[in-house]
Amino acid sequence: MSLKKRIIILCIALLLIIGVTGLITILFIKQHNNNSSINVDKIKDTYNNEETSNNNQIDISTSEDEEIKNNNNLDTNQEIQQEETNSKQPTIEDQEVNTSNNNDKQEQNKIPIENNSEENQNKTEKVVCSNNDSEFNSFIAQYKQKNPTFYIVDSLEEAKKFGNDAMNKYGYAYEYNSIPEIFEGTNCIKEIWYVRLSVPKQECSINGVYNDTMYLSANDIYNITNVFDYLRSKGYDCGTKQWYY
Repeated sequence: MSLKKRIIILCIALLLIIGVTGLITILFIKQHNNNSSINVDKIKDTYNNEETSNNNQIDISTSEDEEIKNNNNLDTNQEIQQEETNSKQPTIEDQEVNTSNNNDKQEQNKIPIENNSEENQNKTEKVVCSNNDSEFNSFIAQYKQKNPTFYIVDSLEEAKKFGNDAMNKYGYAYEYNSIPEIFEGTNCIKEIWYVRLSVPKQECSINGVYNDTMYLSANDIYNITNVFDYLRSKGYDCGTKQWYY
């Protein structure tokens, strides 16, 4: 083989070696770049995952903090409500004060009973009023003015007797109070009884109109006459009617 052919073969071999080496280098660089890209993506993914994890942790922490605050607020509100409830509930001291006040009221209520007893005793000790007592006379004058047909007597027995006499002797109907009115003055006390006399219906007439029930005034009773003479004094025509006793 000639030298020229050897040189040509060597050049071709060298070119092949250079080409193969270059190709291998290019492939290595590409592989390295791909690996770098993968690593970068992994780093990004890891970073993103860590950030998401951190955000979640922040959210969870924030939620936990809010929940703790809410629980604290709830506990505070419950404590305030409990304090308000406790403040509304009567304490033992308040109950003792109320019991003491009730006992004081009961003691105070006992006093009027004793006073009433003393007043009743004073009433029994007072004398019966007479016409010499100015308070009694003033009361009787006002009583007669308000009740002009009431004839005043001293007892229930006297009221019944006076009414029966007025009916039997003079022909009047009568009524009286079964329960007395009581006057009590500074110096005396007295029961007030009355009798009320009336003319029965249809006894005499004026121009054909017969009389209705008529009550005698107390002044007429003081000067009592029989029922027919009384009606004649008032202008009634009684004919020949007479009252016989």
